[in-house]
Amino acid sequence: MYNGKPQLAVNENFFRIEAPPHLQQNWKGNVYGDSSHWNISTWNVAMNTGGSYLVNKREPAVVHVREGLQIIADSTGQVLLVNNGNSTVTIIGDRSSSKLDAGSRIPLGNPFHARLVTPQAESWLHIEPHAFMRNYYVNGARYYTYPLGNDFTWAKHFADNFSVNNKDNREQNIFVSFDYTLMDSVSHLIQQYLATDTAYHSGAEYGVCIADEKGRVLAMNDYIKDFYRPDPNNRAAFNKTVIGENGWVSQSLLRKQIGNINLLRMNPGPGSTLKPIVFASVASQLPIDWSKFSSDGFNEKQNYYAGEKVAPYDFEKNNGRINSVIDYLRYSDNYYHSNVLLLGSYSRQDVNGLLSSQFSNQKTGNG
Repeated sequence: MYNGKPQLAVNENFFRIEAPPHLQQNWKGNVYGDSSHWNISTWNVAMNTGGSYLVNKREPAVVHVREGLQIIADSTGQVLLVNNGNSTVTIIGDRSSSKLDAGSRIPLGNPFHARLVTPQAESWLHIEPHAFMRNYYVNGARYYTYPLGNDFTWAKHFADNFSVNNKDNREQNIFVSFDYTLMDSVSHLIQQYLATDTAYHSGAEYGVCIADEKGRVLAMNDYIKDFYRPDPNNRAAFNKTVIGENGWVSQSLLRKQIGNINLLRMNPGPGSTLKPIVFASVASQLPIDWSKFSSDGFNEKQNYYAGEKVAPYDFEKNNGRINSVIDYLRYSDNYYHSNVLLLGSYSRQDVNGLLSSQFSNQKTGNG
């Protein structure tokens, strides 16, 4: 090695098609969002052309793969591959292959990856939902990347927890009900709103949970104004935040930096606990059995709670008069009204129509 003649040293892991044995036990799956959204990519090998499309299977749509071959989202919620050509199409997947005769159609899955081959042409078809965590194997190591970055750190905690505990299904993908496009739009709207409203000072917290009429949680956004949160894609910065300075970190601060406001506990006290329940019942006009909320032992004003002295506090005196629901949403320190209200205290409505004017039509990405 030290004979004066330069030699080339090659790390074989850089050129592996598969991970080395010690890395093959790692989880290979991804964390996908709402599977009703289909990101469809096509590539015509002979023509050297392709396209990318976003399809919501709840809405009719047609995607042309190539001449005689289409993807159709019909009114029943199915997404079908349709062969309108004259030749049988061979569908070659990662582990199996099948035939699609002329004039036939088959339902597609999400995700789906295959080559579509006929004697005359070959196309590649790639389908998947939006990913909150994408799993890559690069240069001998496995990396998790998070497209929403520090706007949704919860995705890292979820993926890390599943990676450690999932020993039996190493290649299984995980699906959550979150709508990626909706969350991206809501995140930028919250940041824009807090940045322009002078009533919200540095440190102001904002949390939103959104669910559809069936109780599926579509968004779980949170934001703290002018507050540093590490990007989970930056491993060095994220680990420094977790370890803290000189090995010490405030747990309450850490929960804000890498947690999610919607997942934190409510502050103690029967008053704050009942506020969202009262608000949801009034807003929804649904009957609530108030006798179930009666409690004993609070006939007199309490000066202590959980071993701590409770200081006198008049909310309206300190924050301003509350005359409307808008005032409540603006001034209340209790963000859990969003969970209670949207998780079932309103009549069934299609969430796309309900939210489109506020969120879905807003520009995503950089706002």
